This record gives sequence, C-alpha cells and structure tokens, in this order.
Amino acid sequence: MKKAQVLASKDPAVAATVLWNIAKDIAQFGEDRITRTALDGALSCMQAMDANADLRGAKGSPGAWSARSLLKTMLECQLAQARLESRSDKQLAASLYTDALCCYLGITSHSLDIAERDRSPAKAHELAGQLVNGIPRKFARSEDVDQAIRAMEEVAVAFFAFSKSIPALLWRSVTVYSVAHAFALQKDRPAAAYSAVCRLSALFDSAGLSHFGSECASLVIDHHMQQPGSRAMVATAVANSLRDLDLVRAACLLQRYNYRFEEPWSRFLAELVSKTADADTMWLSTDAWGAWSLLSSANATSDRHVYELVENAVRRELRPLMWYSPTETDSRLNHN
Repeated sequence: MKKAQVLASKDPAVAATVLWNIAKDIAQFGEDRITRTALDGALSCMQAMDANADLRGAKGSPGAWSARSLLKTMLECQLAQARLESRSDKQLAASLYTDALCCYLGITSHSLDIAERDRSPAKAHELAGQLVNGIPRKFARSEDVDQAIRAMEEVAVAFFAFSKSIPALLWRSVTVYSVAHAFALQKDRPAAAYSAVCRLSALFDSAGLSHFGSECASLVIDHHMQQPGSRAMVATAVANSLRDLDLVRAACLLQRYNYRFEEPWSRFLAELVSKTADADTMWLSTDAWGAWSLLSSANATSDRHVYELVENAVRRELRPLMWYSPTETDSRLNHN
C-alpha cells in the first residue's frame, strides 16, 4: 500500500486500482484503520482523475479508466467509506452518504435541501421530480440506472437508521425515497418506483406518522395500480384513516380512487364514510354490516386480502361509531 501511496501523485490511475483492491481485501478481515487509509487514498486518486481526464491513463491500456467506470467506482468507494464510518460516527457517515449520492447523480446537497422543504408525500414527490429533471447525467445504460436506484435505497435506509440518534435525518430519508421514486418513474422502472413508495409508507408508519403513510396511497393511485398489492395498500390507507377517525382523508382517498378504479369495496367504503360523516344517518346499524356481508360474499374469490382489510375497518375500526357492532363470530359473514 505504501508503494501505491507514493505512486498516487505520478500515476493516479494505477494507484487508484491498487488502493481500491487493497481496501476491498482488507475490509474482509475487519481492519478498519487500514481499510480507511486505503479508501481515502483510492478516492483521492479518483477525484484527481475526475478533475483531469488526462490522468486516467492511456486509452486502451490495462490500467486506464473510462469516465463511466470512474464514476461507478467512486460511488462504490464513497459508499464503502460511509458504511465504515457508520459504526462510530453517524454524522460523518451521513455526510459521506450525501456526498456519494450527489457526486454520482451530478447534483448538489443544496438540491436535496430544497426537495426537503415540504414534508407532504405528494408535494415531496413534486419537488423530487423537479430535482430529477435537473440531473445532468443521462444514465443511458440500464445497469447505471439500476446502480443509481440501489444507491438511493441504501442511502435512504441508512438515514432512517441514523434518525434514531439524529432526528433530522428522518426527513432526509423521506427526500431520498421521494427522489428514488421520481427517478425510477422517469427511467421506466415501475417496480422500483412502487417499492420506493411502499418503503416510504412503512417509514412513516414506523415513525408514528401514519397520516403521511396514508397519503402515500395517493401516489399509488396515480402511478402504480398495476403493481401487485396496490389495491391492498389503498384499502389499508383508507382503513387507517378510519381508525384515526380522519373521515376527510378517507373520503379524499376514496374519491381519488373511485375516479378511475371504482370497485365494489371502494364504493362501499365511500358510502360508509359519507354516511358516517352525517350525524343524522341511521346507516351505521345492521344495515351497514348487512350490506358488507352481501358484498363480501359475492366477491369472496376476488381480491380476498382487500376485502379482509375492509372488513377489518368495518368490524373493528368503526365499532365506536356503529350502533350495531358485529362480533368476532358473526355468522352472517361468509369467509369461504
């Protein structure tokens, strides 16, 4: 390693390769000090080559670096640094994660600050979309897109983990997930985009912000209704809104859903929410449960999980509002 460090100023292309390989090998043995030194040296050489293309080695030679391979390996090196520092200094690790992501995407940390200004999932998605539209890199190759999405997921997960000791990083995690969602949509990666929304919703639930988690269902309705489990996610969001007695949010979700994807269960919930909001209604009695029993029986083999979620909302979450409360063993509901 000492020889590579001496060589760094004369031939950073060769030195970077040697130091990066040393860092990967030594890391397997838990030698943090040597690994850190090798990573620092490798990254320094890579940054020099990034600033001056003439230092990347003669084109076609074994040790030469292309612009693409340089960016790819710089990201891997910076992420490795962040993982290493996360064991002892989470604040430093968070800074390194931010630098790694910004360097690979070609954006500034200030861009993330701007995207973090609004905490509503819908508005955060809008701001993230503006950030993604301004990314200078084209990511023409599929593997580069996949690497960017994986990096965003790792950074977002790390920020959420760090937020237990650094609370402000919770919202930076939200921002990175929002950017991952917008980026995946732009690059035609619907499964990855849907995964980002699901992770974001789970993050809000874990942080005790279920109202924001329910708002993520709006993004699912707008972009991801072809994904497996999407209807269950919407039904869960409505059920959670009913659990919190937030009839306004439940009604907004159902209105948005029924505008394009109206189905028996969503029509039932929309009617239930509407009549629950009417203090003079008599529908929250045996009529409500009877209507659901008939509907559920008729759709027993279709979207069973969704219907179970809705039944749970009717059976448990609305019990304080219902003049007639079905018991756990109510025989009128056909589960078969």
